[in-house]
Amino acid sequence: MSDYFNWNDDITQDANEFIVLYPGKFTGEVTKIEKMRQEGGTMNGCAYALVTVTVPQEGAAAILTDRLYLSRKMEWKISQFLKACGLKKKGEPIKVSQIDKALHKPITVTVGCKYGKDRDYDAIDSAEEAKYAIESGEIVYNEIKKYDMPANEEEDTISDDEFGFGA
Repeated sequence: MSDYFNWNDDITQDANEFIVLYPGKFTGEVTKIEKMRQEGGTMNGCAYALVTVTVPQEGAAAILTDRLYLSRKMEWKISQFLKACGLKKKGEPIKVSQIDKALHKPITVTVGCKYGKDRDYDAIDSAEEAKYAIESGEIVYNEIKKYDMPANEEEDTISDDEFGFGA
């Protein structure tokens, strides 16, 4: 059997449902990391990691993607991602190549929603607005706004001396 269809072949697989998450925090898993290079735009030529996070949802899964540009301006986001995956410790340097080690790690993401191109990718501010937009047939996209460690894997609580109150 070939990997390609002929014009007279049958299609048997059902389409995957596209799941949009309402704004909020969700825990999932880093399921894919691809090394890419931006072509065009203001980041032309910049390498980036295309990160896929899969979030289980009522017998299905929401698939979220994000670009971690290997740019000094985006260093904070790479650091946040690596910390959320348990790979970076506060105050310690880490090689960018360690992004690959995040594969299959649990991660919590803060998700936002935005309208599609027809609405200039405007932000959606609440779950109610997102629900109404989806039910009205609007195109709605998710975006990862922040990465965190899953609740059961949180680092130790912050000590007073980190704020200068210690002895």
